[in-house]
Amino acid sequence: MSIEVFSSVMRGVGYSSVPAGICVAGICGVRLAYLYTIYPSIASYDHLLIIYPISWFVTVLALALVYFIHVRPKFIIIKQQIKAAFLISTMRLFTFCMNIHKMQVR
Repeated sequence: MSIEVFSSVMRGVGYSSVPAGICVAGICGVRLAYLYTIYPSIASYDHLLIIYPISWFVTVLALALVYFIHVRPKFIIIKQQIKAAFLISTMRLFTFCMNIHKMQVR
């Protein structure tokens, strides 16, 4: 579930190829590396199945690192820009209402 969450958030922000590459390298690459290096020496069904959660963990870890280092700081900047834009628009609306009120009082 965390793989989908992190990759979807990054895709929503505009990083579409980064999570795709991490997922391919993390899920397929780790499994293939395990199959060709470690698995032949300990070939059993249980050892074959253990690579699935390991590859998920590696992928989630890589996605989380990319998210917290590159994507999340941009969210903070965007959030600050939205707050600033909201304050400016609120001030303009307040000024507009005050001008209308002044015209009605005259």
